[in-house]
Amino acid sequence: SELPFGGYVAKNIYYLGLSNVVDFAGLTIGGISGIFKQYHYLVGRFEKPPFNQEELRSYYHQRIFDIFKLSQFKTNDINIMMTHDWPVGITKFGNENALLQKKSYFRKDIYSPQGLGSPATQALLHNLQPDYFFSAHLH
Repeated sequence: SELPFGGYVAKNIYYLGLSNVVDFAGLTIGGISGIFKQYHYLVGRFEKPPFNQEELRSYYHQRIFDIFKLSQFKTNDINIMMTHDWPVGITKFGNENALLQKKSYFRKDIYSPQGLGSPATQALLHNLQPDYFFSAHLH
């Protein structure tokens, strides 16, 4: 909560904040922190330190405002995009069968109407079309 807009957290380590874009060494790098939870997506930031247990969890949930900020960029403006959550549908662009062999519990979510992953980061990937798109992992 101390760096919602990003900043240095240690020497040579820069945190992009909740959502941000920076230019570095000729590259435009964007990122969004957190995980997608529909029940917090349309809610503003209400958490204030010191966080109680509910606020501690909700602070790490993406908000529509964070997506909106990144959506102001045009297609191909961003070279590298980083997200915590996988975009919905991303398994269709890799070896989905191999993934399901290792993580069979993903099957239910992959084939559900909501899909596996974040619809918010899916929209960013579709609209921004960065040269590279990296996602951390999926909860």
